[in-house]
Amino acid sequence: MIAEVIKKELARNTREVLKLLKHDKSIIPSLNICWQEIDKIFASEFTVLEDMPNIFRNAIQISSEYSLLSSDAYIASFAHVYGITNIATNDTDFESVRWIKVWNP
Repeated sequence: MIAEVIKKELARNTREVLKLLKHDKSIIPSLNICWQEIDKIFASEFTVLEDMPNIFRNAIQISSEYSLLSSDAYIASFAHVYGITNIATNDTDFESVRWIKVWNP
């Protein structure tokens, strides 16, 4: 949505976009690129993992144990719960997590 608002020249940066959309919510229904891209994602052949309460609880422990930021710990928790052992990322923080093999793209 943010990129589309900037592309339509309704705002110049993220901060302006957020302010604009909070002030004038009538713009949101006219933004369709985001929804088209989400439709493409769901039409692709991959699985969207469901969040579960234990993923959040595990993320807290993982954050503490591996000194990860909360967002990285959340990803690592998903990987652990779903048995994902390989990830492609340039984020070196995951290299310390014992059950994750990091592949640098």
